[in-house]
Amino acid sequence: APYKRTNSELEAWSFINHISLLYFYGIVKALRENELTEKYSPEDILSIGKNIYRVREHYHSEDNRISEVPKKELDLLTCLGVNLL
Repeated sequence: APYKRTNSELEAWSFINHISLLYFYGIVKALRENELTEKYSPEDILSIGKNIYRVREHYHSEDNRISEVPKKELDLLTCLGVNLL
């Protein structure tokens, strides 16, 4: 049955859930410190982050770049203390 889990599976789930909550509340804290809670939610910030990728210019190249990010979103992330470079 899907509800039966081993102890190691439960520990892994708990660990990942804990890390996720730390990041989520880090976003909440950054929004509050910058007085942006009226304009943005943590979900908004996460949806912005989902569209940012590290890409290689060439298949055999080791040089990575960040995918194109609109200036408004880049400014918001910078304001929140996110360094993409």
